[in-house]
Amino acid sequence: MTETEGGTVESKEFRVGDKIADRFTIEEVLPALGKYAHYRAAETEGNKVVLSQIGRPTKESEPDKVKRGLERATRALSWIRHPGFVIPKEFVLHDGLLFSVFPEVKGTLLDVYIKEQQPPISKILHWTIEISEMLDQIHEARQPQFVGNLPVRNVLVNADGEVQLLGFDLNPDLKLEFIPVDDSAPKVPDQKFDARTDCWVLGKLIQQMVEAGGEDTRKAYREEAKVRTLVQTMTADDPEKRVANMSTLKSRLELLTRKEKKVDEASLLTAPITVLTVEEEDKFKELKQKIKYLLGGVVIVFLLVALLGQTLFPEGGW
Repeated sequence: MTETEGGTVESKEFRVGDKIADRFTIEEVLPALGKYAHYRAAETEGNKVVLSQIGRPTKESEPDKVKRGLERATRALSWIRHPGFVIPKEFVLHDGLLFSVFPEVKGTLLDVYIKEQQPPISKILHWTIEISEMLDQIHEARQPQFVGNLPVRNVLVNADGEVQLLGFDLNPDLKLEFIPVDDSAPKVPDQKFDARTDCWVLGKLIQQMVEAGGEDTRKAYREEAKVRTLVQTMTADDPEKRVANMSTLKSRLELLTRKEKKVDEASLLTAPITVLTVEEEDKFKELKQKIKYLLGGVVIVFLLVALLGQTLFPEGGW
């Protein structure tokens, strides 16, 4: 049995070597993610997966309702297309217990990665932009979802240095929800969750990432006045004072990460001066050109006449 906020979820302990749904052989018992036990397993075809034991569905006595609920959950998952989301690829039943089947994910926990690698503030903002894109997708789905809480350990950094978001799974009522790894994340003050709530959550996540980086990261953050101002707006107690949605937040974060090209004023002052001169236009230039051509023609005619006279009258004179 596992205690949850909504009550008790029936579960069963599985061990290495156990087989699930005649397809998956458990190879390793993993640390629980939130309220669910997790197992690394090998599929009969050899594929590696992670199984999440949801427990016994609340409507198990009505198989048709369970089937329809899983179909709705699958459709809801189809809205999630960002590669950073780690979501179930299917669901299986085993002895009345429901399991989510996840692709095997490899990476380093975000706080561990930051502590070891000491990434710059620009990288932290890049990760926040990626997560804002992920959350924007579930906010705009037919059945909007809001996380309302995001512990730093719900995020992995993969081999490419990109973030992956863990925690989206079904609950025993067959509804998709976000499950925090632990209760370490700051608690949002809102009574009702919406896009502004998740803007607050991401603001707090930035602060968590800065803290995970230690003194050097905190110092770099203090020097980024515009970043701190945006985070203060994101985490305002009054939801109306926060950034309105993920799309707007993403744009503002991207604006902060752009590198402005600075003009080297000293080089401009020491650059050689080039003087451009413009020749004054002669108003009678065209007329003078015509007269020149006319005089040239007259001279040629005169020479031709003289030459012709010498040829016709070699002995004569004028």
